[in-house]
Amino acid sequence: MIPRRPPATAFSPFTRPIHRITAAVASAFGLQPEDLRLRTNRRAIVRPRQVAMYLAKQATKASLPEIGRAFAGKHHTTVLHAIRKIDRERHRDPNLDQLIDALLHQSHPQPASTWPTAPHENDFSRLVGLA
Repeated sequence: MIPRRPPATAFSPFTRPIHRITAAVASAFGLQPEDLRLRTNRRAIVRPRQVAMYLAKQATKASLPEIGRAFAGKHHTTVLHAIRKIDRERHRDPNLDQLIDALLHQSHPQPASTWPTAPHENDFSRLVGLA
């Protein structure tokens, strides 16, 4: 029998960065982080939630079930659908692609020689704890 990975808890190494990603995405879309964890299918909430799920998969090592649990217990197939959908939409919507590129670019630490002299206040990597 294959041992199962323990569920994400408040002490999980994945939970905290996902919540920080949620906060950054909510801010970018003019929402509150709690809005992305609501069990609603309103378009104004669904797309930002899907973007946050996409970024969580790209910027953390969290599994699909762990990401789903961070978003009001969404099923892992819902997370997979969100990731695939946002990946497709990035090719169709240049504004969405630009937003995600900016967030992903900021989420990966740059070599020290390319760092700006004064870090930007809204540095995504600082917000998600990856810097």
